[in-house]
Amino acid sequence: MTGAQLFRFRGLVPVPLLLAQWALSEPVHWEIYWLGLGMGELLRFWAAGHISRSSRTQGPEVGSLVVRGPYAHVRNPIYLGNMMQWIGLGALCGPVWAMAWFALGVALYRTLVPWEEKQLARAWPEQFNYWANSVWRWTPHLEAGGFPPRMTKTRWRPGVAVASEWGTWLLWGVVTLAFMRPWVV
Repeated sequence: MTGAQLFRFRGLVPVPLLLAQWALSEPVHWEIYWLGLGMGELLRFWAAGHISRSSRTQGPEVGSLVVRGPYAHVRNPIYLGNMMQWIGLGALCGPVWAMAWFALGVALYRTLVPWEEKQLARAWPEQFNYWANSVWRWTPHLEAGGFPPRMTKTRWRPGVAVASEWGTWLLWGVVTLAFMRPWVV
């Protein structure tokens, strides 16, 4: 599968593993689930308030290059938040599931991220190179990276974050209820 195809269908990639975990295991580590879900969502919410909805597309369109907020510390905060949530989901049912979710994330993002970065580099060549040389792809560091020359530095907007993340909240609510299995006596 190409990076473009994977990008378009990235939301569906985790579904088979989610269904397998739900069908084959019992939840036992709710505290780790809530920790992963909460930490991951805090990072996603912070990132979503800086990146516009137009940048979170299903196609190859490229929005603005965001370099503020979490993007000043790590290049992929939304995907890093996803990984925290996925590992928490896996840990809910034990370490083998946590490792499976981690492996899925690594496999998915090893293809997806380089493709996305090529799109950004094509749209913002000078700015992207400056940013990519200042901010690491996966390992956050507390000192903010440099801002590319002539770039708009966005502010965090809570309304944008809420509009962007409400679907994620709904999805995690459904997943949580499914694993609680309230209909089972």
